[in-house]
Amino acid sequence: MLFHLLILSIPFMAQFGILDGFFVGSGAFFTFGANSDKLQAAGYFFKVWYVIEAFLGVCLIALFVTVLANKWFSER
Repeated sequence: MLFHLLILSIPFMAQFGILDGFFVGSGAFFTFGANSDKLQAAGYFFKVWYVIEAFLGVCLIALFVTVLANKWFSER
């Protein structure tokens, strides 16, 4: 998940700077919306990329929770 977060945040880091771009990317990935107000000044590409990153973040977090629950309950 960390690898995907870093790779998907690269366009935001290039546009907004490393720290702000990482906050925008992590806000999308974990769907808490950090620095999403910066997308108002960005182009259409960054808004679509934000939605794609949010979708992939939700999918990967759901997969992580499912695997963790399976591991937890299979031991008991």
